[in-house]
Amino acid sequence: MILAINLIGTKKESGSKTYILNFLANLYKFNNLANLKKIYIFVAKNYSKEINFKNASSKIVIINIPSIFQEDIFKFFFEQFIFPFYLLFKKVDKILCPLNYIPLVLKLFKIEKTLVIHSNLPWFASHLMPGNFLKKKTIKLLMKMSILAADKIIFCSSSSKKQLLKILKIKKKKLHFVYLGSDHFIDKKQNNNLDKILIVSSITRYHPILNILKTYNKILSENKKLPKLFLVTQILDTNYFKEISSYINQSKLLRNKIKIQLNLNNSKLKKLYSTSYISINASLIESFGLTSLESMRLGCPVLLSKLNTFKEINKNAALYFNHNSKLDIKKNILRLLKKNNLRKRLISRGFKVCRSYTWERTVKNTINIVLS
Repeated sequence: MILAINLIGTKKESGSKTYILNFLANLYKFNNLANLKKIYIFVAKNYSKEINFKNASSKIVIINIPSIFQEDIFKFFFEQFIFPFYLLFKKVDKILCPLNYIPLVLKLFKIEKTLVIHSNLPWFASHLMPGNFLKKKTIKLLMKMSILAADKIIFCSSSSKKQLLKILKIKKKKLHFVYLGSDHFIDKKQNNNLDKILIVSSITRYHPILNILKTYNKILSENKKLPKLFLVTQILDTNYFKEISSYINQSKLLRNKIKIQLNLNNSKLKKLYSTSYISINASLIESFGLTSLESMRLGCPVLLSKLNTFKEINKNAALYFNHNSKLDIKKNILRLLKKNNLRKRLISRGFKVCRSYTWERTVKNTINIVLS
């Protein structure tokens, strides 16, 4: 049996990159490859440089694809009209597509297709997604066609799996879920010098950052000695970023108490987590929500919106708030700032919860589903 893994469209700095790099790094530790003759991994050349291949099984063959095929137009052409025939040439029996989409031409071939969806489903809160009308429609269409073409579909949470069943009529036996790992985010140097509150979230309207800023501005008006707010982000919606920037500039109080940092690498982000009182995520839709686990692994308690996905993943190791209620957000921020015993309990629970999420387990469970 020959397996192919399609990693061609990995974006430069994104959640998909975190997934792919950790998946590959742990694939080489997976010993249950007896039934496979070869594993062909198709990956953009600039990503293969970031993975250590020294101890890889001789069955694993890396095929470097020119980085230009990461770009949407070229990626679509290559995946749909060239890549499938290359798979036929290599006599591939099964393919794993962990980047939300499948080359649709593969539906014509006798190659078993496993799709992994770790992005947000575009049918929910689509009006809050970045991009124009045509782009949103295209994403919905391609994902729907990929789902219908797949033989097996893997989600990152049970909640996401249940969401899809509300939208499309899919045979339940096709659907699976495999949790992501978080053990890429470990720092043995714990820091007790806490001096900030942290938001790690992309600038997009399904992350209502403005609500958090307005709430924090209100708290500041009552107590100017509060910690500084750090917003670590990447800009996906420029119009929303302009609204956020305008609001900050109009408030002298908030302007002096906030710092925005774009596209931080993991080493700098780790330092911020380990020196923060709280990490806040007010997302309206999530397929998994890796940042909360990253935060908990570094001893920073998390404050999350009341999403089913967040509750499934983080369990009792987080505080949850109503994202529409500034009063609820304010109450929970102040609880975590003032009640040290509560912080300690959440930190302890966080360490315990995080032990359940390892990339080695993610790879093992994913490959077992693909090969079953």
